[in-house]
Amino acid sequence: MNSYLMLEKLAARKEDYSTAYTYSKRYSRIKDSIDNLQTKEEINRLEVKFETLEKEKTIKLLKIENLNKSLNIKNKDAAIEKYELQKAIIAKQNENEVLQLQNRAEKRKSEIAILKEKEQLKALELDREKTIKYIVLGAFFILLVPTIGLLVIYYQKLQAQSLLNLKEKEVNAQRVNSLKKDQEIKIIKASIRGQDLERKKIAQEMHDSIGGNLAAIKLQFSQLSNHPDKAQLIYSQLDDTYEQVRNLSHNLLPKKIRENDFVSLITEYIKTVQEASNIKINIHFYDEEKINTLNKILQNELFSIFQELTTNTLKYADADTIDIQLDLLNSCIFFMYEDNGKGFDVSVTTLGIGLTNIKNRVNDYDGTLHIDSKINRGTSINIEIPLEQK
Repeated sequence: MNSYLMLEKLAARKEDYSTAYTYSKRYSRIKDSIDNLQTKEEINRLEVKFETLEKEKTIKLLKIENLNKSLNIKNKDAAIEKYELQKAIIAKQNENEVLQLQNRAEKRKSEIAILKEKEQLKALELDREKTIKYIVLGAFFILLVPTIGLLVIYYQKLQAQSLLNLKEKEVNAQRVNSLKKDQEIKIIKASIRGQDLERKKIAQEMHDSIGGNLAAIKLQFSQLSNHPDKAQLIYSQLDDTYEQVRNLSHNLLPKKIRENDFVSLITEYIKTVQEASNIKINIHFYDEEKINTLNKILQNELFSIFQELTTNTLKYADADTIDIQLDLLNSCIFFMYEDNGKGFDVSVTTLGIGLTNIKNRVNDYDGTLHIDSKINRGTSINIEIPLEQK
């Protein structure tokens, strides 16, 4: 792809537009093919993952439903057993009362009958103790089953709470990432506001000092024919105005541009953006030494273009990767910027303030700007600036 792109540019420089068009079609065909393959692979992977998750969810629901049914059946059986035991206890109690009445009547008849009745009572007492023991054991088992059921339900609740905690951690992580992105956007906006204030200050300085000097010089020129002796004063005012323009131009450059190498400045800015967001930025320079020797004003313009494109990607593209290539070849700057975001329709969408400012900056240097973007395919921006014009 890069080879076809360079061949296209070389053919265009030679004004062989037919060959350049052929290379352009080959470049676009390969790029679209790669993008389509990547899109299909991602869709297939997501479909398989979705189907697997749905099957696992169905299996878990079936297991929970079967467990609930079995617990309901056990609870019903336990209730029936308890009811039967209660009936047996009541019957035994009634039978004992009848036996006690009979024993009292028999005591009055004879002592022998009383002895026999005592023996019968002892036998009945033993039976009653056995019955009570059986009742106690039955009650113990009846209480044990619901206890086990409660423990199972409590374990299920613990599992559900654990899953809920994991989900909350994921949501909190997403919120942290969102706050980081918002913070980065606020920093960029603050930088832009600072630049606007600096521009207003410079405009006021030009209006008050340089504008005043030029108005005075114009007035002196209008009176030069009547007062030739004022020529020296006009020359002095011109020198003063030139010195003010020179100082003002020097102040236009930010301190970071004046005191740092351009490549190091861009690299540091990329590091800051990556730490404040989840975007991976890949950047390549050629030739770094020549790029660092570019005119400081041009370096400032390139840095502003880089900031504007990065800001647009953070705010609108929803991308996770940015690829940048900055080359200086044959007295010409080649700047390529690509992201894998959601893109936009170039034929429908109008250029915003940011892209319009970039276009104006490039036009000031007789350069060319090309924007290639499609929905769900990312955005590619290519800039060429000749160094011989300025």
